[in-house]
Amino acid sequence: AIVWAIFGRTSGRRSGKSLISHGHTRCAVRLVLGEYHEELVITREIDKKESISATWLDPKTAEVEPIKGDKDAVQRRLLEILDINFETFCSTVFLGGSSHSTQFLLAQPAERSKILSYLVNDKAFQNAAKYLKEDHDKLEDKYTDLAREVALCQQSIDHHQSNVTLFKHQIDQAEDADRLRKEKIEAEINARKERIHRSEQEYAKVLKSLQVPVEELFNSRKNLVGKINQFRSQADTYASKAGIDPNTIQVGSICRFCTQPVTQATKDAQERTYQSQMKMRQQARDAERNAQEQLVEVDRNIQHHNRQEELRDRLLSDVGDMKSDLLHLQDQLLIKPDTSSLARSLKDSEKYVSAYTAKLSKLNSEYKSLPPKIQVLRDLYLGFSKDIKNVMFDLLRDSLEAYTDLYLQSLTEGGFKVTYPSDSKSIREKFEIVLYNGQFQQDLSGYSEGETWRISFAILLALRRVLSDRCRGKLDFVMIDDPIGGLDESGTIGFVDLLRSMSQTECSLVLCTVPKSSFLTSDDNEIRLEKRYGTTKQIR
Repeated sequence: AIVWAIFGRTSGRRSGKSLISHGHTRCAVRLVLGEYHEELVITREIDKKESISATWLDPKTAEVEPIKGDKDAVQRRLLEILDINFETFCSTVFLGGSSHSTQFLLAQPAERSKILSYLVNDKAFQNAAKYLKEDHDKLEDKYTDLAREVALCQQSIDHHQSNVTLFKHQIDQAEDADRLRKEKIEAEINARKERIHRSEQEYAKVLKSLQVPVEELFNSRKNLVGKINQFRSQADTYASKAGIDPNTIQVGSICRFCTQPVTQATKDAQERTYQSQMKMRQQARDAERNAQEQLVEVDRNIQHHNRQEELRDRLLSDVGDMKSDLLHLQDQLLIKPDTSSLARSLKDSEKYVSAYTAKLSKLNSEYKSLPPKIQVLRDLYLGFSKDIKNVMFDLLRDSLEAYTDLYLQSLTEGGFKVTYPSDSKSIREKFEIVLYNGQFQQDLSGYSEGETWRISFAILLALRRVLSDRCRGKLDFVMIDDPIGGLDESGTIGFVDLLRSMSQTECSLVLCTVPKSSFLTSDDNEIRLEKRYGTTKQIR
């Protein structure tokens, strides 16, 4: 009921409403806190819905300060004032009876792990581990992103580097093609120059051969034609004088007898005349033939002269065309390949390669710096989530064993010993307990029920003491439910003496429910309750 009133939850399976018997719907708890006795009154009610209210009385000012806000706000303010959480409150204030104590030692490892988390303030370390894990995961995500960026950057570098290689190759190809073109042009220029030189030499020869004017040839021809006509006319005249028709004469002696017969003297005179005339005719014909031959030669020279003139004109035209082609070829030599666009593309690609290389260097530097940081954060969050338990438990172990020995001295007269082993090389996930009977380790099953209860309760009291020492909102009272059910008379007396000692040294209040009061003294405060017909009645 007290836990429910303060925290709105219970340590057992029962609901808050079932804790308020006799039809009551309201539970109030009055706490006096600290050396100045600040009074805190907490009231929790169950009607249609649960509600909570609280007042804070400061004895210095004697003013009551109501805690304002909704249920959650009031609950948060109460936790701030008490400075204690639910688990620590339950572990330091409430201790169970014999059955509960035995159940503690025989509980599952999860139960012992929960006790360990109380001892080492596990929540704080879990929060630290959580934040470190978040930082670790962020760095790992960043590491993954950087790896992706590095890969993409490398791909960009490879892409632009391939473009650089391609553009350089294309520029080299263009320059090689231009070099081959120029070599062909130069070869063609040399060939043209050689042809021009030969044509000019031939042209010079032709000009030299044309030094005789063609008019002289035509005049010579004309004179020869005149001579031929003259010699032909003389031959005809001599033939006529010889009495021979030049058109009918085929041989010299035939026409000699084509006239009338003459005397011998006449014949001789005629013969002499004939011979003279024929000789002169023959001379004229020979002169004509010579003139004809000269005329043929002159005509040949004229034709040759005409051909030479044609050759001269053709050579002159060819030389002019070749010189024009030569100038055109020389102009082509001055033409350079247009690689400006390729050069611009090459420059841009080289600029991209340089930029991405610088970016890759920066990314690689950051990328390589992350794994050590990630490992440090991993070690830290693993340490805070697991390994720190060993460290913290080692700090508490001596106090816990000392308190356990103290309470065991009172309960068992020093016959038993409890240790809490701690291995710094392992990760402690549960609260380990080792029992000794004298000098020998002994399993729990080897103890009697009473011995088990004494050892268990000593451990509970030691845990409560350590938790109370570690709690800033320290509570100086303890409530124990039926602790003597499994004890004999001597055990009960020893236990009550221990409670009296606790009330004088550790707690201002020790509240204990017992089924009998024969062992109480006049120094003990007793509240006697009687439960009859489903109701509880205070009788003294």
